[in-house]
Amino acid sequence: MTQWINDNTAEAQRTLNAELKAEMGKPVSEDTLTNAWRRLEFTYDPVSASLLKSAADAHRIGFLKTKPDLSRIYTLELLNKELRERKLPEVK
Repeated sequence: MTQWINDNTAEAQRTLNAELKAEMGKPVSEDTLTNAWRRLEFTYDPVSASLLKSAADAHRIGFLKTKPDLSRIYTLELLNKELRERKLPEVK
């Protein structure tokens, strides 16, 4: 699906807007959707560094009382196997 979204931007935007209309009763304006889409990156990568930083920040400011152990939160073997089979870059 990620690759399809990246390869079919206009259709993906139309599909999203149709779903937004169905759920909210009103679509987003085309200009708003186009401008927002430019700031998005659709990726297979779960961006683990982002989660680790958020958890560390939450601990640092006292939101989390103990430092969380996130060492096993991601298992990327199956994802990377699928990406290899599709000849796409693996994630870390």
